[in-house]
Amino acid sequence: MSEQVKVGLIGLGMMGKPMALRILGGGYPLTVFDVRPEPIKELVDAGATSAGSPKEVAERCDVILTSLPTIKACEAVYFGDTGLLKGARKGQVLVETSTVPPHIVRRVADEAEKLGVGAIDAALLSRTKFHPGLSQLKSFEVVAKGQLTVMIGGKPEDIEKARPVLSTFADPLFEMGPIGSGVLIKVLNAALTHAYFAIACEVMAVARKSGIDLRKLEEIFRNTSAYSGALNNNMPHYLETGKGKMMSIESAIKDSEAILEVARELNIPLLMQSVNHAYYEMALQKGGSRESAWDGELMKLWEGFIGQDMRFDQ
Repeated sequence: MSEQVKVGLIGLGMMGKPMALRILGGGYPLTVFDVRPEPIKELVDAGATSAGSPKEVAERCDVILTSLPTIKACEAVYFGDTGLLKGARKGQVLVETSTVPPHIVRRVADEAEKLGVGAIDAALLSRTKFHPGLSQLKSFEVVAKGQLTVMIGGKPEDIEKARPVLSTFADPLFEMGPIGSGVLIKVLNAALTHAYFAIACEVMAVARKSGIDLRKLEEIFRNTSAYSGALNNNMPHYLETGKGKMMSIESAIKDSEAILEVARELNIPLLMQSVNHAYYEMALQKGGSRESAWDGELMKLWEGFIGQDMRFDQ
């Protein structure tokens, strides 16, 4: 199978690059594209072939994955003048792994279907505390081990075409239903994780201001019902180093806007998520960079509220 199927991957960022290396390691001929020359060179040196546009990737490959940072980038890659759909042909499968609103992947699937092309969404998530040895790793490190959790939306026949490729960097894979189902799960997961972390920031701020030892408090929470990945896997990194470890504020805002958009479509008010979204905007107003890790910037926001450093041993 790996010798017969030609794979393309567009977007060689934090997740895309290790995905590409795993696909190469699985024996698949791989064609890559990115707007930056540096990761392209790294992948070519590893055995991949480069393309000059998404259209060119589509003209060469059978299964094509995209891993893109923004909705704007996604729309350009699929619908632009040199986009994937300009070079797509019958029998191919497009695999969107970016975190975008479900309506985006449904639009991709609708346009692809007119060309006889399949499309699925494959949303990527890291493991939890229930997988020892993985919970402390960053997402791209979990990709490198081939052990991401993937939720897939789309037609069964399209999923089966892409499954062997996805299996080079992911285990387990869950079929969730129609197109858009996988990314919806990812959006819901992000909403929960980010809300947990915002609450954890508030709790830690109260604890610091009250003079409680944060190191001991984190250990206590690790062994009680207060445990969460956001609190006990992500926050200790900031408390030790004063730096965030998660994705950028720009990406967090994208995820937050996605869940709010879905809720508006369903006419469901999301009070807590709306507040959480405002925290990101506030962090930017306080001088945070859109490229900075969102968890670090939120911690700095609360440090500003209480006028104290919240790192361990401070």
